[in-house]
Amino acid sequence: MSDSERKSRGDALIDGVSVASLTRLFATIVQQSQDAIVVCDANGVITQWNQMATELYGYTAAEATGRSPNFLVPEEYGRDAEESAGDSRDGQQMQQYLTTRQRKDGRLVEVSMTISPIVTDAGQVLGTVALARDISAMMRIQTQLTESEHRMNEAQALAHVGSWDWDLILEFPTWTNELSRIYGYPIDHVPTGEDLFARVHPDDREMLIEKIREAKAGHDNRVEYRIELPTGVTRYVQARHHTRFDEQGEPMEVHGIVLDVTERRHYEDELERLATHDSLTGLPNRRTFDQRFELELARARRDGIHMSLAVIDVDKFKRINDTFGHQAGDQVLARIGALFASQVREDELIARVGGEEFAWILHGADATGAWVAVERARTLIAAEDFHEVGQVTISAGICTLIPGMDQDALYRSADLSLLEAKRSGRNRVVTAPDGLGEPIESRVA
Repeated sequence: MSDSERKSRGDALIDGVSVASLTRLFATIVQQSQDAIVVCDANGVITQWNQMATELYGYTAAEATGRSPNFLVPEEYGRDAEESAGDSRDGQQMQQYLTTRQRKDGRLVEVSMTISPIVTDAGQVLGTVALARDISAMMRIQTQLTESEHRMNEAQALAHVGSWDWDLILEFPTWTNELSRIYGYPIDHVPTGEDLFARVHPDDREMLIEKIREAKAGHDNRVEYRIELPTGVTRYVQARHHTRFDEQGEPMEVHGIVLDVTERRHYEDELERLATHDSLTGLPNRRTFDQRFELELARARRDGIHMSLAVIDVDKFKRINDTFGHQAGDQVLARIGALFASQVREDELIARVGGEEFAWILHGADATGAWVAVERARTLIAAEDFHEVGQVTISAGICTLIPGMDQDALYRSADLSLLEAKRSGRNRVVTAPDGLGEPIESRVA
């Protein structure tokens, strides 16, 4: 057939091949594709519809051909998706997006859509080709994964447990939202390996680095360490490291679980404090005093250093309770406890050992040094304004350890000196005559 005959029949040539032949070849490719393919002409009318499009949308080629693709767009979604197709019909570049289509049976399907213009070398737009793939299953899985991740984040937040995974091939860590909270990083923070160590307490950092190094070598382990937040808050955590191996038995990933035990640690510390301290004054209690007294006595004997003990009593405390009530009496004891605490050196201990009785271990203090310290506390309390109660005074007895004196004898001697202070007028400090140095007594006119 001559070119003139082909032209007279409307069968033009493109690079020596007839348009009809190219169309048949294109139609064959369309039908054999594993993607749903819909071809539209320059007016937006469907000219080709393959078997995969029938399976995806539920319409046969006969039902779809000759129509605009608008019938596939759910009414509630408007024409947004078709605007992209319009852009392609105008010769714009290929468009790729995720969208929703409606099947013949009314069911909605999520599809990955690619729309490309069909353009001649001369720039003439002949139509568009739309390739679609059903991604509904993938989207459901993605939704399930997102929900699962959300539930995991909620569970981790409730349990105060975060986790991280360190890929040993890529040397790249990933971690959960709760771990970001524990470490004080924003939820959207992209972690690095250094972030796992940067906020660890300096005294614990090398220990954690060594433990993770062990895990990378294939050895599971546990560790406890502290995290210091930029706000100054310290968190206490317990971590467990588990190594995952590849098919050849080589370490491929380390999984870390980090439990925030800060609240529990504070609770345990508070229980310990309540067990060892007086709840009213905040000072150590009798049990703690007895333990420390024994240790300090042994240390003084071993090292050959001075040690003194003061036994102190609040003067006329029963009158305070009877006159102003027990609540006022408790307030007086709490305030005296705070004043005592302000006078105690780091290596000393003052405890509430009875109702209104206190005992003060003065490590390294001879009789003179002990008297000066206790007298300073007596003066401080006597000058304090106890509001409705008025002035409150204390009396104290001091004994300094001498060779051959045991724990009971030292306490008894200090207690006898206290009785002497009470007998001789109260509001004074009396040192036992058998202590080291000359007896010293303070008196108030």
